[in-house]
Amino acid sequence: MDNTARKIKLEKVTPISADQQSTMSAPKPSAGGGYSIDKLKNLVTLQANVRAVKNERELTYLITNDSRIIIDVRQIFLVRHGRNTKPRVISVSSLMQVERNAPLIRAIEKHVSHISSKSDGTNPITSTINDDVMEKNPDLRDYPFKEFLWMPMVNDKGDSFAGILFARDKAWTGNDEKICEHLAQIYSYAWTKIAGPKRSWLPKKPLVGLALLLAIAAGVMTVVKVPLTTLAPAQITARNAAVVSAPMDGIIERILVEPNSTVEKDQPIIRYDDVALRNDVELASKNVNVMAAKERQLTHSAFVDIEAQHQLAIAKVELELSQAELVYKQELLSQTTVLSDVEGVVLFDDPDEWKGRPVHTGLRILRIANPTEIQLTINLPISDAIAAEPGNKVRMYLDSSPLEPINATLERVGYEATQVSPDTLAYKLTAKLDDKAKDQGLRIGLRGTAQVYSDDVSLFFFLFRRPISALRQMIGL
Repeated sequence: MDNTARKIKLEKVTPISADQQSTMSAPKPSAGGGYSIDKLKNLVTLQANVRAVKNERELTYLITNDSRIIIDVRQIFLVRHGRNTKPRVISVSSLMQVERNAPLIRAIEKHVSHISSKSDGTNPITSTINDDVMEKNPDLRDYPFKEFLWMPMVNDKGDSFAGILFARDKAWTGNDEKICEHLAQIYSYAWTKIAGPKRSWLPKKPLVGLALLLAIAAGVMTVVKVPLTTLAPAQITARNAAVVSAPMDGIIERILVEPNSTVEKDQPIIRYDDVALRNDVELASKNVNVMAAKERQLTHSAFVDIEAQHQLAIAKVELELSQAELVYKQELLSQTTVLSDVEGVVLFDDPDEWKGRPVHTGLRILRIANPTEIQLTINLPISDAIAAEPGNKVRMYLDSSPLEPINATLERVGYEATQVSPDTLAYKLTAKLDDKAKDQGLRIGLRGTAQVYSDDVSLFFFLFRRPISALRQMIGL
């Protein structure tokens, strides 16, 4: 019987479907208290199938599905666990794949962790899903099978490495526990044989072999040369963009164009609030009229009045001052509508942020760029800084198309680090895009990650640059 069973292959045994299993009833005990011949035949067939499995995947499927021909059970969960690892359901009867985020799976793992913590991990445990359990584990409240039997699987050293959770709707008997324990022993033996003993490739003295291996690896890494690279956030920016700044102090009424829109030369783009300036022009104009009338009056009086002759010179100067002030106010009023000096794309964030905002002369409001003149701007954090120099190779991977790298050449490297965020200091690097990159339809504002290349270094330095730097900062060498 045994030799014949060894030749049986798993693929030759027809698996029992879920519908057949649900309609199958467990063989009843004989009148003498033993078990029927049908059950013994099923057990022999099951053992033959276990011996025929080739890997752990086949075995786990067999455990959760074919066990139901031996024991009366409604559902079986195969759980893997260890001393320092949480229980993890790896197979469920009638399911081809375990959904890790399913509430029932999480509830089963939590329940197994709870009941297994109350024993040494090698003894079977029966449990009932009562009100106390459902209060601690609400996801088991709607589970129809309330009677559980936890059967650990033990390896040759006596350690539990997995377990089988049998679930059904009626209480477990002592005979049922013995049958499940026998099945667990069969499955444990098969699992350990499939996994095989852990073989060490190290010599008999592990420390000597490990030291030798590390020495060889360090020697190889010092000989092999690789380019030193680092990663940094980057963005496609405008090249030689025209800056539009505030021509005078005042309050912005509104921005006349939309962000990223195209403007023509001499097109109005910014409008100031001109109420105060119009009143100033009106007052200055009236002041000029007053000074002109005063000057005419003194001119007529100067023929007969010597004092009027002296005041006439002062009146002429005051008239000139008032006229100059009027011209100045009129010039300011003409600047309340700012015109574009060039044509291109307008670059700024939100026009609503500028409405009613007071500005000072020289404050940058927006930029106008030629969309065909672009460059790559890189913010290299000081923690990742390398000896980058103009002419080094740069490769950028856009967030929108990470599988299509963009090549560029480093042009400028910032001498001092600037603050790019509240907690980040970075060097500003500028790279010129290759001609082929310009034909890829790039636009201003695209972001991604840039890989900046430097000189060749040893593989050892490339791998351990960060640990070495952290160690030096720690010990101060």
